Amino acid sequence: MKENNAFFDYIPLLCQKHTNSNKIYNTDDFKRIKYGGCGNKCSTTMKCSHKCKKTCHNYPCEWFCEEKCNKVLNNCHNTVSPHKCNKICKNCNFKKCDNCNNPTTKKLSCGHEVNTTCDKYNNVKCDKEIKIIFDECKHSKIIKCGDFEQEKKNGCSEILDIDLPCEHKYKLECKLNKNLNINNLKCQIEIYIKLKCKHKEKIKCCNKNNNNKCSQCNTDNNYPDNKNYD
Repeated sequence: MKENNAFFDYIPLLCQKHTNSNKIYNTDDFKRIKYGGCGNKCSTTMKCSHKCKKTCHNYPCEWFCEEKCNKVLNNCHNTVSPHKCNKICKNCNFKKCDNCNNPTTKKLSCGHEVNTTCDKYNNVKCDKEIKIIFDECKHSKIIKCGDFEQEKKNGCSEILDIDLPCEHKYKLECKLNKNLNINNLKCQIEIYIKLKCKHKEKIKCCNKNNNNKCSQCNTDNNYPDNKNYD
């Protein structure tokens, strides 16, 4: 082997990454390449786009990337100045970064601009106050702009005082007043009625013509025929 120059007093090790050779004369020389490569900086461009700053090694670079991730956060909607991830790369696992919850603004189809966060960008509703006027009754109401279509669909909720035949007022939402038959309304006002047994009974006005029992003496058919009401 010596005659053919095939015998050396060292072991030549070739770094496959940097294509340079390391001569190992004794066990101490292995300390220079303890990570399995050569003694140079690795400098491999990793998946995260950073260059590896470790000494040449034979394991995946991404395990030890200490650079700030700096990728645009997931679901970030700030196109002017995108919000970036502040985590260390190895803690991001080189997958999608966290959802962006930084403040941003959005111009809506109604023309208003609202403050929101990036993670709620697609679900934000306009919270600006506007006045809605209902076509049929011309009543108006202050609502949030984002509720406009639902409010139009729900109809006017303004409370009206309806005059009943009993001369009491019946409170009714305006939207229920359309095609209303007043005779179908039952007066809920509580009144006192003087019974034939001389007792007074507290009842709802709509029940004053019913012949019910007296709650005090339990007498049947005790309601007077005449309008003896208080």
